[in-house]
Parts: sequence; structure tokens; C-alpha cells
Amino acid sequence: MEDPMLEVLNEEMLYYEEKLADLAARLKDLTGADFEFGFCRFNPNSDDVEEKVEEVKRCKAEIKRLLEKLAEYEKK
Repeated sequence: MEDPMLEVLNEEMLYYEEKLADLAARLKDLTGADFEFGFCRFNPNSDDVEEKVEEVKRCKAEIKRLLEKLAEYEKK
């Protein structure tokens, strides 16, 4: 049986992957260019909870930074 913590982390990773797709779509609307964010790719074969937690933290921080920059740009 899979660790419940891993299930939660996998769900959170899917959430951030969806947020990145939304962010890429917004950027495409603004700039006309396609964006792919390779910094937020999760290892689906990993079952190390600590590794997944670090991946989620890294991705969450980067998405937050990008959303803040996008908000600044949209205000202009």
C-alpha cells in the first residue's frame, strides 16, 4: 500500500503542474510565445517523501515568483 504522505504529495504536485500550465497559457496570451517550465518536473518513480517535499517546495517558490512577476507586468 502506498504511503498516505506520498499520495498527498503527488496530488500537490499535480496541482502545481496545473498551475504552471495555466501560467504558460496566460503568458502565451500576453506575449504570443509558447512557454514550458522545465524546473517543475517531478520524478514519478521516486517514493522518497523528503525528496518529494523538496521538489514541491522548490516548485511552489518558483511559481509564486513567476506569478508575482506576471502580476507586475499585467499592472503596466
